[in-house]
Amino acid sequence: MRGRGLAALGELVVRDGSGVEGGTVDAYEAWRDRIIVEESMAAKVARGESLSLMDRAALKAARFGSR
Repeated sequence: MRGRGLAALGELVVRDGSGVEGGTVDAYEAWRDRIIVEESMAAKVARGESLSLMDRAALKAARFGSR
């Protein structure tokens, strides 16, 4: 539920442009990117494939930031 609330907030901010100064759009985009990476890695594992070092690095960067 918590993630869904953030998604709704992020979509609202992206649509009307409010809250950009507070970094809300950046937070939403980071959250969205993390979900995309995690879902693609989970799908890869579900297909029986193993994660490469690049996959693991992408997952780590998405979860903890690449900065």
